This record gives sequence, structure tokens and C-alpha cells, in this order.
Amino acid sequence: MSNPDHDDFTFRLQGALHRAGSSVTATPELDNQFDRRIARRRRRAPMATAAVTGALLLGAAVVTVAVSSHSQPAHVSVAPAQQDTSIPSTPQVYTPPGWALLPPAPTASRIDEVAVWTGSEVLFWGGQTVKGATGPGVTYNPSTRHWSLPATAPISPRDGPVAVWTGTEALIYGGSLGDSSPDNGAAYDPATNTWRQLPAAPLGNLTDSASYAAWTGSEMLAWGFFGNGSSGNHGGGSDAVGIFDPATDHWRTGAVAPVQAPVFGQAVWTGSEFIIVGAGEGSASTDTVPEITVAYNPATNTWRRLPPSPLPGGRDQTLAVWDGTELIVGGGFGGGPVPGQEPHDDVAAYNPTTNTWRVLPDAPQGFTGEESDYDPDIWDGHDVVILEDSDPHGRPLLLDPATGTWHFGPPAPTPAVSDTPAVWTGQTILRWGGATAHEIQTGESCLCDAVPIGTSFTPNNA
Repeated sequence: MSNPDHDDFTFRLQGALHRAGSSVTATPELDNQFDRRIARRRRRAPMATAAVTGALLLGAAVVTVAVSSHSQPAHVSVAPAQQDTSIPSTPQVYTPPGWALLPPAPTASRIDEVAVWTGSEVLFWGGQTVKGATGPGVTYNPSTRHWSLPATAPISPRDGPVAVWTGTEALIYGGSLGDSSPDNGAAYDPATNTWRQLPAAPLGNLTDSASYAAWTGSEMLAWGFFGNGSSGNHGGGSDAVGIFDPATDHWRTGAVAPVQAPVFGQAVWTGSEFIIVGAGEGSASTDTVPEITVAYNPATNTWRRLPPSPLPGGRDQTLAVWDGTELIVGGGFGGGPVPGQEPHDDVAAYNPTTNTWRVLPDAPQGFTGEESDYDPDIWDGHDVVILEDSDPHGRPLLLDPATGTWHFGPPAPTPAVSDTPAVWTGQTILRWGGATAHEIQTGESCLCDAVPIGTSFTPNNA
């Protein structure tokens, strides 16, 4: 039996030692990357570049959120720009309710990495460290609490790619490398600890913002390509959907969507349709931003528009979770916040079988979902779990869509982490890397405070 006072002292000592040695000097490449990242964190006030450059530290967090399962989860993995429906193949060690510490990782923390749950461990790959884009990955096994360094990938280091899990391989595509946008990819097989290079995507680059990917059970769907078309979509990308078959290593082009891909939207795979929600171009100071809600059916190679939601305006940084029956959306901002603007607290659910929406009770406070590249909004089989990084107490927010009941989890013992993916394993939510927001004297925010160590959480102690 651990001693709570001793554990608390150890935790605080680790945090103090980590912060004492965490000062870094940002490189020009990192300055540019964070300028781009900061521009995207529009839930907070616009940030001063000089303040960010001088104060930035990457978080060294390894965060696990253990969620008690009320029933067998219908949706078990969330990685950047995709939601995976695979069931964990290896039973995990029971994690008791409450917060607990995790062992530190053997490699540098980063932001903007991808995370893929393989059924027994999570693979983190790519991202941005204080030295720039990074390629080496790291895996974590929650059953053994062991970190490993996998083989080196055959593609260049990059941040912000997209990824899906096929059941045997992690497919990683696109991303950013300085001013370049690679369109190639690689597949990682954890059973053999080997990589293989994949052909370039024919429609252009896939990147973590405004690109969306999902695994159908036999193919990867991708939408929101950059830089290799003539439609004018985000700098010349393609409005068509790309379809990749890893069995043949072949790409083909699907139907063209009726709209351009939203920037910082959300995507889910329902088992038959690829649904994307987000906000179109519009004023960031109003709720008149066009709503984007579309669905692609690979069986018929057709797109359709969803009926308008009962929530006002298109939403940036909205919640979007598939619970096995309905798409739960809500919160976020009407096209991006202006100083002093609070996120919405309203929620609605869409049922594709009936093609109808229903309004759910408002949340106890305004909240945001995460962007396509960082999606810690999880369905645990009973509740939607929102890891709200802007909550003043670092509390997870949980919704039971069947009853419309909301409740908070207990406050986190570490600051909430931004710019890092989350992965649902069937028992726990795994998060690693990232940085935290910190208010500076001007009232603006920057990503600058390192998080010293990871934690785990279960809402039974709420």
C-alpha cells in the first residue's frame, strides 16, 4: 500500500527537479512551428510571438486517463485525425480508480506527434521537439508499464502527419518538415518491429490540420489533401477523397466532396460512413460561420450533406464523438474565439439511421473539443470523456448521452496538456508529450510550461 504523503512528496520533487532543468532555447525552425501552432490555438487570446519564443518549453508529460468500463466499448481508439474501432487484443492490468503516476519515457517529449493503439501498446511517432521535427518513435505497454524504442522509420522526420491502425500495421502519412510538405508514408508492424515505405499520396500532402483519415476495415480513407490539385482547397489541394489499400499498396481517387475540408474540424468513422464536422470560412467574432457536416460512403462512393444541426453556426474546436449509435457534437467556438469569448456549452446528437438530430442538456460550463490532430474526446462505452485543457481545475468533463447527465472528474494533479494526442485502449486514455498554457502579464497565453510527469485517472473517484 503506497503512502499518499510520500507519493505526493515524490511527485512534487520530481516536478521541481524537472522544471529546474527544463529551460531551452528555441531554434528558428521551432519558432516558426510554434508560430503556426499558436495561430491555431484560437480558443485563447492571440499570442505575442516574442513572448512565446522567449518562454516556450515543451511538456514532458506522460498522461494516462483510466476510465472505468460500464460496458464493452464500441469505440476503442482515437488517434490524430482518425477514430479506430479495433478491440484491444491483450488484457490489461486493472488500474484502480483515481490519479496515479506513470514511469517517465526514454525519449524527449514533443508536440504534434501521432499516436496509434495497436491492441497491446501505443505507438507515438514524429512531432516537434525543442530541436525541431523528430522521427524516432516510442511505444508504451500499459499492461507492463514498459516503454520501448521501435526501429527507425524509412521516412524523414516530420510533425503533424495523420495515422490509422489497420489491425496489423500503423499507417503514417504526410506531415510537415520545415517549409516542405512530404506526401509519402510508412507502415509499422509492431509484431516484427519493422517498417516499410508506402507510395506517395497522389492527391497531395496530408497534414494534421484540415486533413482527415479513417480505417474502414480494409482501406484507409483520407480527405483534405494539400498542394497537388487545382480546386483551390487550402492552397491548391484536392476536394476528392483518397482511398489507400495497404494489401496492394495502391491509391485510388474517390468522389469529390460537395465542400472543401474544414480547418480544425473533426472526423469519425461510423462503420459505414466517414463523417466530418467543422466550420467553413467566416467571421471569427460571430456565430454566422457556415456549418460543414458531410458524410462519405465508400461502398457507394458518394458524399451527402447532413441535415443542419440544431446548434447555431459552424463550430471550430467542437466536440465530435461516435458512441456506436450517434454522433455527439457540441461546444467549441463560432469560427474561433476573440479575446474574452467563452466557448459554447450546448450539445446535440445525430443519428445517421434516422437522419435526425436531438438536443442534449447543456454542459455545466463552456468547453471545447479538440482539433483533428489532437482528439482527446473519448467514448468509453458509457460516457463521452472530454479532457478539457482549458478547465481552470484540469477536470475531465463526462457526458452520458443516454440520460443527458454531465459530471466532472476530480482535478488533475498536473496542469492540463495541449498539443498532444490521446488514445483509448479499452481501459485507459493514454496521453504523452505536449505543453501547457500559461498566462503572461499581458493576459495573453503561450505554450511554455513543462509538465514533469504523467498521471492516470478514473472517474469513479469524482
